[in-house]
Amino acid sequence: MSERLHYTSGLAEDWWKGNGEDKMASVDGFVDRMWDVYYPALALARVPSVLPHTDGEMMMTALEHVLTPRILVPNKKDIESDSLQVRRYTGQMVAGPEQLTTISFGYEIQGYIDYGIPGMSCRCFCTPSSWGPHTGSSSASSVIASWPWQSSP
Repeated sequence: MSERLHYTSGLAEDWWKGNGEDKMASVDGFVDRMWDVYYPALALARVPSVLPHTDGEMMMTALEHVLTPRILVPNKKDIESDSLQVRRYTGQMVAGPEQLTTISFGYEIQGYIDYGIPGMSCRCFCTPSSWGPHTGSSSASSVIASWPWQSSP
């Protein structure tokens, strides 16, 4: 652990000693990497004009993978890297298994790739994270998402 800490502190120290342009470039790169709008926007532009909707292929692959126990199916295939999906649907060469990392889409854009706007909306409104009133949240989208399940007085 101390090796890692020493290495990280050395990187931070080198960064701090660098010039302002290098610092801004590294901060800009960090923000680009953490910004979760760019790749979904590219996928929205490419599907269905360049690539067709998958008609649920992404969701079914994920469900089959989760519901198929490896002990019963020892030759079960590994699922495709999320980075490869991002590459396919955005047309961008993002970091992937070759760099031992993953860039992935969120549930909403995967729903759009699978089913279009209805699939994107369904995933937004039907996931437990959007059931705000049941968890104490008061956001408008959470209220809209869960009102059918509310009991009437």
